[in-house]
Amino acid sequence: MSIPKTQKGVIFYESNGKLEHKDIP
Repeated sequence: MSIPKTQKGVIFYESNGKLEHKDIP
């Protein structure tokens, strides 16, 4: 797994070769 990156209050991370994002409150 790649290291999670934070960008504009949103966390981007790769899962199973798929790029996903999670909003940060």
